[in-house]
Parts: sequence; C-alpha cells; structure tokens
Amino acid sequence: MTPLWQSAVDMLQLGDMVRCGVGNSCAYRATDQKRLIAVPDPVGPDNDKYLIEMSERAALIVFAYGLPHKSLRYRGPEVATLISRGGTRALYVLKLCKDGTPSHPLYLKENLKPSLWRAFSDVSPITK
Repeated sequence: MTPLWQSAVDMLQLGDMVRCGVGNSCAYRATDQKRLIAVPDPVGPDNDKYLIEMSERAALIVFAYGLPHKSLRYRGPEVATLISRGGTRALYVLKLCKDGTPSHPLYLKENLKPSLWRAFSDVSPITK
C-alpha cells in the first residue's frame, strides 16, 4: 500500500482492519490528468466488474476521488450509482469539495471520520 493510501486508511480510524481495498474509477492511473485523458479508454473494459466485486466484499465504502478533469467528471457519479445499487447501499466520504465531489485524501486532515454521502445514499448510515 502506498504512503498516500496508508494515510487514508489511518484517517478512517478503523483500528485493526482486516482488509482494505482501494479501487479507482479508471483502470488507467496517472497523477497527471493530461496523461489520463490522452488514453483512448481510461476506464477500461473490466473496471466496473472489479469495482463491484470489491464493493461486495466491503463493510464500508468510502469515496475519495477529488476533482477530475472535466471530461471524466461523469465517472465518479457513475461509479457511485453502480456501487450504491441505485442508492440502496450506503456510501461514505471523508469530506466533500465545494462542488460536492468527494475530496481526495491527499488534501485532507488526518482526524476525519467517514460520513454518509447523502447524494448517493438513500439509506441510514452504519452506526458503530
């Protein structure tokens, strides 16, 4: 696990987590968004299948993708709709950007706890 994602996992404050999966809305990954949008199919043919499989094994699903390039802004909500089963499964965020997209963990404080992402969750939050 990269230091960035380890810090994201630490932010979740879940203690002795047995498993943590990190999925990406696009199969092709790049830190430079110009490289990401230059690829003919950054999402990839099987990415949704793998995201669904990962989400089915998850007790808690936290979205944290930040503000993507304008040509890919459809993808976060598309994945959220898919993973939330049309709003019947709770999705969480650590914080929302001003425009309502989930903030990327690179830009967040370490003491945040997941909160229900109401834009994609018509269900009650998980209580501990």
